[in-house]
Amino acid sequence: MAVNWDFIVEYEQYNLATLPIPLKESLISHLTFYGPDEGVDIHGLKTLFLSAEELPNATGCRDVTQLNLSSLVGWGFSLSQLAKHCTITRDTGLRARLASNNEDVEISGRDTGLEPSDTDASFLSGKFQAISTAYTNNVAESWEDELEEVESPLQSIRSTFRLPNLTHLYLASPGPSASWADLLSISTHLSTLTHLSLAHWPIPTLTPNSSTTSVVSKHSPAVHAGGRHFYSVTDEDWHEAATILRRLSKNTYCLKWLDVEGISWYKALGGTALRSVPWERELFDEWDALGSSLGYKGPDFDGSWSQVTYVNLSQGWVPEWVQSVRRIPMDMRYDDIQKDLKSYLRKLHPDQASMPEIPVDPSNRPGPNGPTVEWFQKEFAARDVAETIRSSRAALGGLRCTFDHGWTQVPRNSMSIPNSRYHTASPSRSLLVEDHRHLRT
Repeated sequence: MAVNWDFIVEYEQYNLATLPIPLKESLISHLTFYGPDEGVDIHGLKTLFLSAEELPNATGCRDVTQLNLSSLVGWGFSLSQLAKHCTITRDTGLRARLASNNEDVEISGRDTGLEPSDTDASFLSGKFQAISTAYTNNVAESWEDELEEVESPLQSIRSTFRLPNLTHLYLASPGPSASWADLLSISTHLSTLTHLSLAHWPIPTLTPNSSTTSVVSKHSPAVHAGGRHFYSVTDEDWHEAATILRRLSKNTYCLKWLDVEGISWYKALGGTALRSVPWERELFDEWDALGSSLGYKGPDFDGSWSQVTYVNLSQGWVPEWVQSVRRIPMDMRYDDIQKDLKSYLRKLHPDQASMPEIPVDPSNRPGPNGPTVEWFQKEFAARDVAETIRSSRAALGGLRCTFDHGWTQVPRNSMSIPNSRYHTASPSRSLLVEDHRHLRT
């Protein structure tokens, strides 16, 4: 079905909506790998999620608990389109309020010409006339009474979410149109989430197209138009990213499992306590205690995310050769990582353990921007994040959290993400690889 998705959506759309819920969940997971190369559009998901009110015998999506949209979001559809479809706005109390305002006003039949069997659209077209008639006949005795009557029609307008029982959401490897603003918007409906995957997501920002734009005025210095500027990563300016993650954590306060594999914004997870070296961290904490504007707060692992017990911090790949690890530039910060990695590689590849260590010529070391050096930099940041959260949890007596770096032989949590093993830091849909034997149905 996933291979022939376009045909199924076109010619079997009425039968597609009647599939059992477990089969719908499995079908969406298979679309991640077997679906069209150009991605799946929102029309197919709308058809799959039709409710019994919209189509007889349809199973809807209220009982859906797992939604695997890895490598789908941002390619064929956006999160804003998904949120728009899944959010239903209704004014269920309008008829009752109009009847209580004026018993002489009858919406059905005499005044508006509408029958009870008319569509909701026809009913809404005549509601304004009924409201006007009700307020014309009922003259308020004071301004306060009239204000109360005017506000009442808005009090029962409510929005409901089509996926009220969703607990597992996987958004790994998004397309170029993936938006953090859309994620924050839909996260207000995701308070039931316990598992979330944001693997390979870009740096959190609400203005991705304004990183090189400045607002210039002859009366003041130039100001960055967006929340981050072109050199934010170089300057370690994670204010906006940390703020966005903190807002996300407040909306997903039931989260227990987080996957951020292959990201480049590890430091935004650590907040104000995260700096490159110990003495710099101590100095930064002192400034932060004095109310310095340099401080920023990341996701609250001691508050909203206090139940998180597993975080995947792996980079998606590991240097494979001991000699390449030994050739990285000398840096005392990476000594422990270098020793652990060489030991890990020798156990993983016994043939390398028997190879003699060749002295490294200092003039033949790789540059500071090589992939192996970049891997060590990110690994150091990931370890620093893990240590920061562990220390904070221990000080407050919180739950112990397991941080999976992908190579340190940390046992995988039993609640592992289905369909997720990525082999590059920025994979395309065609590079997404999975062991299909472990596909959850």
